[in-house]
Amino acid sequence: MMHPFKVIRRQKYSINDICQITGLTRTAVIRTEQGLYSRPPDRYLSLLREMSGLNSDELMEQYIEWQRLHRLESAAVLQAAYNRHPVNFNALMHLAFPRESQVGRAKRLCVHQSTLARYEAGRYLEMPEQIKEALRDCGIAA
Repeated sequence: MMHPFKVIRRQKYSINDICQITGLTRTAVIRTEQGLYSRPPDRYLSLLREMSGLNSDELMEQYIEWQRLHRLESAAVLQAAYNRHPVNFNALMHLAFPRESQVGRAKRLCVHQSTLARYEAGRYLEMPEQIKEALRDCGIAA
């Protein structure tokens, strides 16, 4: 399932074109199209508005719905792991996705890699809202 922002972008521009027009890095564009940000960069949203004729609210609805649907693809694996062994978040992620890198686990949840890395390393006292939302979308109480 291709991200709706990628579908819109591909109609006219390459990733490099987007970078030149908006001043964003390739990484920022790619991560946006992977749904890893809680909110996409405003410069990218602005360009997508011009290209698609949709307003910011409509684009955000598409972005959030794509994240939810993408997370649902991981939900069954996460729920099965949670049912076998309801452990802490770090153990759950490694149990559910044992061969995935941290980047891979972030993509599975549509969570920014740095947020996941900091949480897994114990740098946050509480679970970040982006991770809680991802788990809720997967049917797991955070």
